Amino acid sequence: MRISYVAGCVVVILAPFVLYLISALTLGDTFFLILLLFGAWTAAQALTFSDKFEQNRYVVSGIILAFIAPFFILALSYGVALILVGIIIAVVIASTRRPSTKSATSTS
Repeated sequence: MRISYVAGCVVVILAPFVLYLISALTLGDTFFLILLLFGAWTAAQALTFSDKFEQNRYVVSGIILAFIAPFFILALSYGVALILVGIIIAVVIASTRRPSTKSATSTS
């Protein structure tokens, strides 16, 4: 069963609000959960893309969204530290993924 990106985004946004409305979460926790889940969903869906450039771009944006989320529940310095760790991870992922090149075979 494959879920579309838009359907997943709707669930990611509405589920925390339901928890907020039944007083299971505070408003800050609700925004934290939305950003965290939205970033994770974006990164997970991006892994299904066939175009490697688009895949890397969406994975990095998903990681950045997920790492912005702690600003709602953590101190500013910890949030900045987590974002920097996310950027480092994104750079490492982007640098280790090289496009495959097809070598031309010549027959002599």
